[in-house]
Amino acid sequence: TVGTSVVTVLASDKDHGDNAKLSYSIISGNVGNAFSLDPVLGTVRLARSLDLTSTAEYMLVVRAVDGGDPPLTASLPVHIMVVMADNAPPRFLQREVAAELYEGEPTGTVV
Repeated sequence: TVGTSVVTVLASDKDHGDNAKLSYSIISGNVGNAFSLDPVLGTVRLARSLDLTSTAEYMLVVRAVDGGDPPLTASLPVHIMVVMADNAPPRFLQREVAAELYEGEPTGTVV
């Protein structure tokens, strides 16, 4: 489902104050803009429906940038594999169910 959280990346910085504030971005591998990334939280989300037959896996590269001057960066590969959805319909565990109900039972009686 579009908007579903796929993974959250997390970097750390030993600086203090504004220098320690990190922002995240996808710098490569986002074929067809299939994913979005929250620049503050690092949460990768599904941006569009995926089709296993067209792309079976994605290799994103996410970059973290600190607030320093000059800013320092780190990169992380994020491997996302698309798997087949379970499209099977629900099924009952029993083949048949029989119940008896006495005549005159009040409405709402559990059978």
